[in-house]
Amino acid sequence: MKNRFCLSFAAALTLISTLSAAPSSDAVKFRETVSKVDMDGEMLCYQNTKGIQKLLTGFIPQLLKHTLKDNPMAPTLIQGWDSFCQLINPGAFEAFAVSSREISSDLYIAKGFILLDRQKKSILFEQKVENTTLDWQKFPADTIAAVKGRINLKHTWDSILEQLKNSPDKGGQSLLMQIEMLKQAGVDIGGTISGIDGELELIVAGTSAEDLAVKFVIPDKSGVLSALLIPLIQDLPLPSEGLQLKNAIVPGKIVFYTDKRLLEPAKNTLGSSATFKKFAAHLPEKGNLTVALNVSGKLLEQIKKANAADNPELSEFCTLLEPFALLGIQSSEANGEKAVIASNFSISQVQQISSLLMPAAMKLIPALDSAREKSKLNQCMNGMKQFALACHLFADGANDTLPDSVDKFIEQRLLRTEISANIIYLAPGIKLSEITIPAQYPLAICDRFNHKSGKVCIAFADGHVETLDVPADADEEDIVEILGKMYKYPQPVLDALKKAVSEEEK
Repeated sequence: MKNRFCLSFAAALTLISTLSAAPSSDAVKFRETVSKVDMDGEMLCYQNTKGIQKLLTGFIPQLLKHTLKDNPMAPTLIQGWDSFCQLINPGAFEAFAVSSREISSDLYIAKGFILLDRQKKSILFEQKVENTTLDWQKFPADTIAAVKGRINLKHTWDSILEQLKNSPDKGGQSLLMQIEMLKQAGVDIGGTISGIDGELELIVAGTSAEDLAVKFVIPDKSGVLSALLIPLIQDLPLPSEGLQLKNAIVPGKIVFYTDKRLLEPAKNTLGSSATFKKFAAHLPEKGNLTVALNVSGKLLEQIKKANAADNPELSEFCTLLEPFALLGIQSSEANGEKAVIASNFSISQVQQISSLLMPAAMKLIPALDSAREKSKLNQCMNGMKQFALACHLFADGANDTLPDSVDKFIEQRLLRTEISANIIYLAPGIKLSEITIPAQYPLAICDRFNHKSGKVCIAFADGHVETLDVPADADEEDIVEILGKMYKYPQPVLDALKKAVSEEEK
């Protein structure tokens, strides 16, 4: 601990000495930010406005471009992020600091503080927020995870409307008009969103999968959200099989739950446990958000056993973990947002577990990619089989002749639209009975970039489908050439296939 103290103190001195030569405003922001966190902890991190802006408007967009380079939705998603950044308003975040400190062998306190310019508008914070007394102590003693805090989407909606009103883009003005037209027609999107203003709560409790209980509370002042969500609750994913999600509507909010015991005051609470009493001694009483985690050794052992056969990676992960507990409080101050977290594990322990898991994760990623790719290829194969069947069904009612375009299959409900989008049609107007060797004549090839493998799926005139290995840079015409060499197509057949490819490209 002394070594960490010395290193962190030296790091802090270095930061301060660097800032002493910086513009006075930067030095003021630094001192104002780090004064909210302990500088003698095992870790100290500080970031100024430029660093925050670089992350939001530089690093993340570059990451999106790299991740989505083969996704046709990439431009739209990147533009969406740019619009989101405008609503976030990176300039409103002046600085950020975080530190972690060891109190005892099983108690660690982390403090973080974001220095804000509350005069600037952002959807992520309000200009004025009052902290309230958080009653996390009432969570059941067997709570596994819980989140409780204030949510105000009215502020978010107002920020979006203002952004649209001030937008120089015609698209923004058009969207604003559509919102107003929907409101006049009786669909008040703004009223529904603005009604989500109040206390949000999520609790997952239990000691095993058999007695797991869930409660989710959403504020709904308008009552419209309740009408929209209740018909959908049967489709919501639940963390365990056998759970049935029920709903209880009370004035101003809707409650989803799986066990009535979470609707009643708990007899044994999280606040009465020795661990969480110890945490509470170092946390503020008031705030606007609280987060609690409490994962016991018994629960970890059950997860490990349940996944030993089907998911050994998760089982191995549970072996590395010790029982862990965490309690965090976020509160608002005049110049920013402060978060204090108490836990029985340190940042260095998290880093140690991460380093142990990294080799396993690196081995797992290629396996996951391979499985995902195999799944996409199988989907493509199934789609091509359905297309081959659709061809024969159509031909049966059209004098054995295939249609001029894939659209005809959709019109007759022989093929789904999403399947047709992945097909390069090679046999428009072909008469099936005139094909000399149906097992060698391709009706269609797939858009292989949909599954990104070195294989292309081919549907043949006799109804069978197979895959063919092709070069990474091969286009549709190249694939037709490869097939021509394999099956020695007569020149008229080869010309017809190339013409079909050319028509598809148009």
